[in-house]
Amino acid sequence: MKYITLIRHAAAVHDSSYRDYDRPLRQKGIDKARLNTERLTSLGFQPDLIISSPAERALQTAEIFISESGCGLAPEDILQLESLYLPSPGDILECIQDIDERFSDVFLFSHNNGLSWAAQELSDDRSILMPTGAAVRIELNIDSWQDTAFGKGRRLDFLP
Repeated sequence: MKYITLIRHAAAVHDSSYRDYDRPLRQKGIDKARLNTERLTSLGFQPDLIISSPAERALQTAEIFISESGCGLAPEDILQLESLYLPSPGDILECIQDIDERFSDVFLFSHNNGLSWAAQELSDDRSILMPTGAAVRIELNIDSWQDTAFGKGRRLDFLP
């Protein structure tokens, strides 16, 4: 069994002086990231790998999770993948299929619309729509990450 928790970056500033890639979280986003970190941690979810888009708002959301959760990972442990910046569902699927087998519980921080669509496709649950800061936990009944496919997962939890 493998577990993937897909997390949309928290709310970022909408300031035209930033390139989209470089937009940081605004205070509302920081607060939401902290709240959902507390909620994920209280449910007992502790990743052994964190993967993130390198865009500032996604990376900052992942770093807040690390600093607030006590998960035992450091910011330098985050695997940053450019393919997770504004991804398609297929980009996310490929990323999951490439995860090293020594990991069984992975948190992936990325962007919409691809993230919501990937969650829907993986879990075959079309009701999943992920606002900023949301997290969805999906159980995959697989032995190898390479076997990940759309429709093979089951939604366990959703934190809007």
